[in-house]
Amino acid sequence: MNIFSKKLIIAVAGALLLFATGCVKKPSRPTPDLTMINPGDGYQPETTPIDINNVRPYDVITTDTRTTPPPLVLEDRPAGNLVGNELRNVPDLQPIYFGFDRSAIEQKERAKFQAIKDYLAKNPQYRILFEGHCDWRGTAEYNMALGDRRANSAKKYAVSIGIDPKKIDVRSKGSTEATERGSNDVMAKDRRAEIVVLVK
Repeated sequence: MNIFSKKLIIAVAGALLLFATGCVKKPSRPTPDLTMINPGDGYQPETTPIDINNVRPYDVITTDTRTTPPPLVLEDRPAGNLVGNELRNVPDLQPIYFGFDRSAIEQKERAKFQAIKDYLAKNPQYRILFEGHCDWRGTAEYNMALGDRRANSAKKYAVSIGIDPKKIDVRSKGSTEATERGSNDVMAKDRRAEIVVLVK
């Protein structure tokens, strides 16, 4: 084989090699959704290819397959504001209000005790606390004693309708949380026995 034949074979082989590498299919360019940095919120791009040949001009092509995430599963807890072991502002339990310088349970307030009884029947693991409050008038010592009488009066009435006394605690706050020189409406709301649920 002469030198010319060798050079011809080498040239043909090189051309074939160049042609073969030029025909290798280049990888497709990534779409914007595949180049997102930290897409977050569980977003995953569509992995099923879209057949462009079957898309009509007015079709909307989307690769967004996010779905509404399932609701978070929360532990079963009662409604209200839990601070420590005290649950306050329970919707079913309304404060017991009192007249000025009074600790007797008024007729219009008695229906609220049935709600307390029903709540404890549904939640036997809990206890309740009657917390006595007063308006700002009077000395701190007098109001602390009046708050105690109000809390104990509420407990006595609760026991009279069948609530277990072991399920009831009492405490007086006196006028420590009262609004000083409040209006008549504000003072009326300060004269109360707050219902607190003890969860432990």
